[in-house]
Amino acid sequence: MSMYMKKIMSVLMCAVFIISTMGTAAASAPDTIQSKLAAVESTAYGTEQTGALLERINKLEKEFIGSHDGGSI
Repeated sequence: MSMYMKKIMSVLMCAVFIISTMGTAAASAPDTIQSKLAAVESTAYGTEQTGALLERINKLEKEFIGSHDGGSI
């Protein structure tokens, strides 16, 4: 295999890896508040929590900031 052909194959393989990685990242991005909250809770607690959204957000706020200000989200 010539050196030119090896370079072409290397460029094509890099392009395939980049495109496949971008597709995976775009497919896994949450798009609703519930899915975003579930993703944060899964990272913080290991599983998605149950209950009302506001209570779950307040719990995360207390966990990360240390207190809840009581204002609007």
